This record gives sequence, structure tokens and C-alpha cells, in this order.
Amino acid sequence: MRLIIIGLVIIILVLVSGGVYLWFIGGKALALPVTQTASPQVEIPPTYLPPPTYELGDIPVSTNDDTIALTDYSRAVGAIMSAYGNKDAENELALVIKAIEKTDAQAATKLAQASARHTDTALRLKQLIVPPTAVQVHLNLINSIIGLAESSYIMAQINKEPMVALEASQVYPDRLKNFFTAINNLNFFLLASRVILPEQERSIISLGL
Repeated sequence: MRLIIIGLVIIILVLVSGGVYLWFIGGKALALPVTQTASPQVEIPPTYLPPPTYELGDIPVSTNDDTIALTDYSRAVGAIMSAYGNKDAENELALVIKAIEKTDAQAATKLAQASARHTDTALRLKQLIVPPTAVQVHLNLINSIIGLAESSYIMAQINKEPMVALEASQVYPDRLKNFFTAINNLNFFLLASRVILPEQERSIISLGL
């Protein structure tokens, strides 16, 4: 058990050493500390189960694929992801350690709430009607967030099923990497499609995962 905890501490240090990640949907991607005020979080019951991952056929597709449609799409995604961002959210692997060491009685509840936040965001993205050329990158983003939701949900069972929760915590860094890759790929796709919003319209996503 101690070796697992030490391993988690090392992973956490790797994840947080770079500071808070910042993306501009429709602009240049950055990785810099920010001081943006955290967005209000959606209150969802901790028992809110993550959905299964989706396939291409599950995504509503529009008939328009021009620059105007892609620009409207980028604004819609940006609005959802800006609300999702929260640089003040506690690191989820750190919450697992706090639960194990019993230094935070609310750690499991916070993990469940984090899972619900991931799930809510994935479901909101799933409701968007997506231009045809953006469907794959959109699907990858949704499924990467569902992966985080699933890991957080299982880690939230730390007090009931500690070994299962610890196994989920070891998978979480890979799923976090998948999320970072998906959001960057979406942004690169938009830039390649010449969707570059005016600076005042770019959506800032501030995360402290």
C-alpha cells in the first residue's frame, strides 16, 4: 500500500509541476499559470453515473461544413469547455491520497462531484450538432472526458473498495493525457480549418486537474 501511495505522489508531482493548463479554442494553445476566476460548477448528485463511450454514429452531424458552421461550432464547444474549466479544482489523485490517509473526510465526495462534472460536460458536448469534418475530433474529446469521469467515479469508491479505487488511480494519468491530446487536436483542427476567432471571442479553458 505504501508503495502505491508513493507512486501516486510521484504522478501528482509530474502532473502539477507544469502549472495550470490554458487553452484558447480558436486561438493559440498555451501552458501557462493563470489567475482567472473559477467558473461556477454544476451541482449534480454524486451518484450520477458516467455514460459509456460513444461511437461516430452517436454524434449528431450537420449538413454544413463551411467556415461559418465551423466557427459557430467552435464557439459552442468553447462555451461548454470554459464552464467545465476550474483551475481551483483539487487534484483528483491528491484526493485519493487524502482519503487513504484520512486527512480529508470529504475526499471521496469531492471525487464523486468531479466525476459528475466530467459527465455533465461530456453530455453537453454530445448534444451539439457537429460539422462533418469535426466529428472525429469531437468524438475523441467527448470520450476522453468520459474516461476521466469513469476513473473519478471509481476512485470515489476509495472508502468502500480501496484496491479497486487505487487501480483506477493508476489509469487516471493516461486518461488525463488522452484529454489533453483531444483538446489540443481539436484546437489544431480548427486552426487548420482557418477558424481563428477574434481574441475577445476566444474561450479560455482553465484547468487544475
